[in-house]
Amino acid sequence: MDKPQWPSMRGNGAAKPAARAPKKAAAPKPVLRFTNISAASTEAKPLAPRGAALMPRGAAPMPSNAAKSPPWQAPRGQPATLKPHNAPRADRKPPGGWTESAPVAAARAPAKWRGVVRDTPVEFPFDPYACQLDFMDKALGAVDAGTSAILESPTGTGKTLCLLVSTLAWAKRHAPAQTAKADHGGPPPERRAVVYASRTHAQLSQAVKALRASSYAPRVAVIGSREHLCGHSVVKRLRGTAQNKACRALCAARGCSLRNELDKQLKARKGEDFGDVALDIEELVDDGKRRGTCAYFGARANLKDADLVFAPYNYVLDERHRATSGIDWRGTIVVLDEAHNVASVAEDAASFELTAADVGGAARELDHCVDALGRMQLKASLDAKDGGLDAELPSEEGLLQLKRVVLGLEDALGRVACPTKDPEGGAAYLEDRGGRLHELVLHPAGLTCAAAAEWFASGLRGAADVLAGDGDEASKNASAKLELLERATRLAFRGQLSVPGADAPPAGGDDAKELGDAYYRVHVSEGGGDAPAALCYWCFSPGLAVSELLALGARSLLFASGTLSPLPSFAAELGLRKPSVLENPHVIDAATQLYAAVVGVAPSARPLKSTWAVRSRPEYKADLGAVVARVAAAVPRGGVLVFFPSYGAMDDALSAWKRTGVLDDIERRSGKVVLSEPRKAADMKAVIRSFDAAAAPGAPGALLLAVCRGKVSEGMDFADDRCRCVVVTGLPYAPARDRKVRGKRSFLDDKKRQNRDGLSGGAWYDQQAARAVNQALGRAIRHKGDFGAVLLCDERFASRGKRAMLSKWIDDSLKTPATFQEAEDGLRAFFRGNGLGGGAAVAEAKREAKSAFVCSSRRGPDAPDPGKRDSGDAFDDIHQFMSRTRDDAKRGRSPPAPRAPTQRERAGGALLAAAWRRRRRRRRRRREYSSDYG
Repeated sequence: MDKPQWPSMRGNGAAKPAARAPKKAAAPKPVLRFTNISAASTEAKPLAPRGAALMPRGAAPMPSNAAKSPPWQAPRGQPATLKPHNAPRADRKPPGGWTESAPVAAARAPAKWRGVVRDTPVEFPFDPYACQLDFMDKALGAVDAGTSAILESPTGTGKTLCLLVSTLAWAKRHAPAQTAKADHGGPPPERRAVVYASRTHAQLSQAVKALRASSYAPRVAVIGSREHLCGHSVVKRLRGTAQNKACRALCAARGCSLRNELDKQLKARKGEDFGDVALDIEELVDDGKRRGTCAYFGARANLKDADLVFAPYNYVLDERHRATSGIDWRGTIVVLDEAHNVASVAEDAASFELTAADVGGAARELDHCVDALGRMQLKASLDAKDGGLDAELPSEEGLLQLKRVVLGLEDALGRVACPTKDPEGGAAYLEDRGGRLHELVLHPAGLTCAAAAEWFASGLRGAADVLAGDGDEASKNASAKLELLERATRLAFRGQLSVPGADAPPAGGDDAKELGDAYYRVHVSEGGGDAPAALCYWCFSPGLAVSELLALGARSLLFASGTLSPLPSFAAELGLRKPSVLENPHVIDAATQLYAAVVGVAPSARPLKSTWAVRSRPEYKADLGAVVARVAAAVPRGGVLVFFPSYGAMDDALSAWKRTGVLDDIERRSGKVVLSEPRKAADMKAVIRSFDAAAAPGAPGALLLAVCRGKVSEGMDFADDRCRCVVVTGLPYAPARDRKVRGKRSFLDDKKRQNRDGLSGGAWYDQQAARAVNQALGRAIRHKGDFGAVLLCDERFASRGKRAMLSKWIDDSLKTPATFQEAEDGLRAFFRGNGLGGGAAVAEAKREAKSAFVCSSRRGPDAPDPGKRDSGDAFDDIHQFMSRTRDDAKRGRSPPAPRAPTQRERAGGALLAAAWRRRRRRRRRRREYSSDYG
């Protein structure tokens, strides 16, 4: 067993005492700044020993040898006592009831700043910026008041660290009161846990790194899916429902050795925490492999006593996952980072789409279930211990009743009258408020109340379990339509039916029809040709998920992102009333580190306006290509990101540039490698590798064509030379005639007529485009020392309404040059001011460096590696230069004066030096061969 690691506090002795050093003069005690931003006062205080409790103002300090100190926090000058690995949990709790995780505490950074924010003592790993203090002040104000907050802070301002530090500080401060209340036999105290959610596990890993940079060491739990955490050799290769069912069946039969070993070790520890706490998904998996236990259930074993829970969005916003997550939501502080994704994730999790073919497929799956039921009943009778099911087998009569309802749904769907003709020439459709779903489809099929829907949904789930437990090859993965129909039924009666796997009974919420009218839109399209009739039940209000979280007892919801503007419309969309709002400036000096301009005119003096009708014109594509070529040439080095409104717009422009020679002109003018964002995520890694190689210092530079809302615009860090300029070629509006977009706009317009303070469909439509632009612009500046340029190549960005939707840090610095030449001159001056040159000489050097590196975006997959290509031309240049130098020396001429290396020499230096070393090695081998065998 690995030796346990424990916190090494200042003043603790080491395991092996070192030889005493000669006594030196006492160094002055380190001093840190102690700020109370509420009182606007600052004072200097000696740095407290690491691990010492932070005392509130006016409180008497606790003696260093107080008896309440934990056994491993020895007084200064005395050796620390190593805590046994299986010591009781009480021994690991510092005073006040705050539980600390040993592995985190061992690796945590010391606090270099301590202050009081909103009467809450806060420790920070460095002196916070003013915008970080404002951020923590707003967050703590909302948590104190038990309200919600919308916090926008640009990328690079440390919002993740501020969120973790402020919420954990508040939870730590309030932990003693809840412990004392529990000790005196009062009612169960309200938990003070923090649930930190983000869209992906990769973003959660970034939050884990921020936690490790702080001085806080809470008990941490991570919620993950079986897809990421399962270690069983067979089950981990499955996906979705099949994986979940296989895991449940295996655990019910005690057939998973990993789960059995986990239960054994947990039982041996008598309910204590399960050893070292792994923070992110990779650590959980590695920890499970080391112990030979199940990482999925091991992570959930830490939930009960966790102070901080990391979870993906779906475990917070999706009712099904939230009910089965095991999180006690009472009194929790819920942090939703990257919150610009919250609305779409919440709406998608609460919506469904069904076709007549799906309903007919469910009827056929019930027929398969009847056949499988006979085989399973025979198997169960032969082996009474087996059955492989979590519940009793359904009856054949029950399956036939289910089929009658399914056929009734199919018949009702086909009878819906669709009076509206599609303007795009598609099938006619009916669109109405969500409550009409019950009148049109559910009631005619017999689902007239919550009790009938509960019977139907539970029966579909039991039938799907029969197919999953059947060993026949034809039954494998044969329950997809049943599961889809079960989910649709539960969403149609949301809040009134029990959630499978949840411990709590149904909440008994509002009437399903009333809830549908308030949050949903129903869309039915009639079948025609090869297209079957379709039923869509779309949730168009993310406020439903927000209201459910608050109903579960969450204390405060904190929505944070770098791109939430415009904030009033974001609050209206989520249904938040009077939330705390913050729109932070950037930490950079915008006057010197940011160049932002609206380029509304092309070099040809024609206006740039990327509307759907204009962007298909040849003259617009030529003008846009000229703008991109001259901007890329004006950026001396590094990467340039060019964002298009959609993949179609990018592909159309790229094909036109190739056909007319504009692409060659871009490469010739700028000397940069031109790449484009692929549609498939699997191809993205290869493109990014090529981009990084070309954008690296000394390389020719890279230009990446990308798409707003795509893979490049979010989740990738383009710091420093990886991105020196961002170009946005237009407003990325969603397709106006898309049926879902039309439905959302119509839904919001109806709500606007009922409530004048609501968000209109047109305002939402503009907001979505602006938010996608803000997300793309965030790639330009990634930290305090970074600098870059932002160019908005569409004259519509100059209007007051469009500027108001941009992030504050962009809008405050946005310029509107009258001509393209003025914008280009300002761009070149900006880079010269930041120590980067420009001009024709640099472009020529880049082209030659590009030739030396043999970097090309059109290199075929079978071409040899660029680093191994012949560099004879570049080597011959150096060789000729050396020969001329030797000739000059023989003739008595003085050598040239030392000078700084040119851009070309810097770009190709590494490659040429390697070629020179290879040639010298070849010559040496030839000499050795001649001497040995000559």
